[in-house]
Amino acid sequence: MLFYLKENMKVLVIHNRYIELGGEDQIVDSEIELLKKHGHDVVLYERFNSEIFKFGPWRKIFFLLSEMRWSKKTYNDIRQLVKNIKPDIAHIHNIFYLITPAVYISLYKEGVPIVQTLHNYRWFCPNATFYRAGKICEKCFKNKYFFALRNRCLKQSFLYTLALVRVLKFIEHIVRIKKIIKVFVCLTDFSKNKFSYFGIPEKEIVVKPNFCFDLSKNENDFPKDKQKYAIFVGRLVDYKGVNTLVRANKKFPGIQLKIVGDGPLDCKLKKEVRRISYVQLLGRRPHETTLDMIRNASFLIFASECYENMPSVIIESFSCGTPVLATNIGAIKEIIQDGVNGLLFSVGDSEDLFRKIRYLSGNNELLSILGSNARETYKKRFTPELNYQSLLEIYGRAIETGNN
Repeated sequence: MLFYLKENMKVLVIHNRYIELGGEDQIVDSEIELLKKHGHDVVLYERFNSEIFKFGPWRKIFFLLSEMRWSKKTYNDIRQLVKNIKPDIAHIHNIFYLITPAVYISLYKEGVPIVQTLHNYRWFCPNATFYRAGKICEKCFKNKYFFALRNRCLKQSFLYTLALVRVLKFIEHIVRIKKIIKVFVCLTDFSKNKFSYFGIPEKEIVVKPNFCFDLSKNENDFPKDKQKYAIFVGRLVDYKGVNTLVRANKKFPGIQLKIVGDGPLDCKLKKEVRRISYVQLLGRRPHETTLDMIRNASFLIFASECYENMPSVIIESFSCGTPVLATNIGAIKEIIQDGVNGLLFSVGDSEDLFRKIRYLSGNNELLSILGSNARETYKKRFTPELNYQSLLEIYGRAIETGNN
């Protein structure tokens, strides 16, 4: 069936924005731009979690007990929108917390094929990371969220966690019984195996990695001589490995470290690094400024200690020709080839991280080779052109499945 190859396909993209802009939001925007560049008509339905801040106490309780599971507004909005624009396909990215599972029923009743991208593990883990108390946690699989409720995994609140568990139970009904969603998109083989293990049929899952637009039109634009610093970009939270990173850099590792980002650990880290002259805590910076710093860095450090899916910062680093020193956990091992386009270190091991930083900081020849290979990895796996072809195949499969 060649329906999905027609020009000017009408795509309804649905996404619930986070309070702070993250990699997932960037990917949604990039995919929309990509589709538009190829002549498709894209309509975006979005809601913003910042709306919740405006709720009063009783309104918030009502939201948690009722609206978080089923949004009448979303249901009515989507049905009317579909009647008006008549989309060929609906591509859903995130429904938490305002869009809610109501979006699936509304699209199903209007006969619109649904593609769902699973950017994280929220469908099976209330905190979305399979990470709790400093280590990997998958206990909710066998215990049906008992541990999540007991440990108040969402916002350290029993009420918030209970509200989300009710949503996840409803989604489970949609996936396993109604089978409304035609194609699930995950980002790596690792996450595909996880989702399959947790209950989504493997035959319904397609692997499509993230991408970024090329950060240079000319290979010669890339700095030939990288500056003598390493860079970390990410939220300053425990599961991103920032504590391990700072411990590794308390010994002088032979290279300056720039930390870009903010978060709950900001104040603690400022106290820890204020006497370490070669560590700079730069806070949140504009995206373009951050890209310039990645572009000029000797290497990027990705220290995350949870199951990440496909971090945009690694793909951006590869596009810049900057190698990555990363943890050897989960899907990261699919992206970083140890000794080829970067190096891997043992998760949570500050001594191993320290050794790898020292090794890289004194080895310009190796950094040059790793950087060139990182750029080649980007061109072979993470370009817009490759991603667009994958999107067409996914949409075609969903439409064909929906017509059968």
